[in-house]
Amino acid sequence: MRAVRRASAHPERKDFAEFLGITVPRLSNIENGFPISRDVQDRVISKLPWVSRDWLLDGNEGGLTVATLQRLAPLAAEESDRTVPRTRSRASASR
Repeated sequence: MRAVRRASAHPERKDFAEFLGITVPRLSNIENGFPISRDVQDRVISKLPWVSRDWLLDGNEGGLTVATLQRLAPLAAEESDRTVPRTRSRASASR
């Protein structure tokens, strides 16, 4: 979702949330790994028709145009490079 926001005409989190009609905390939760609700999926797809539901949910590029892939691929790769895998706490690792 972060890549979609950055590729849109509203790259700032507050502006993108307002554009979609959702709260900034809700957008932040989605960008940080919470599932995208059907409502938010519908909002993104209706306002950004270049994004497919398959790509939003599964990263399936089959429904995207070449131009969209060229726009999203570097941003998505950059965002995945920033993602740090969660580690187990010492207490749960010793169980």
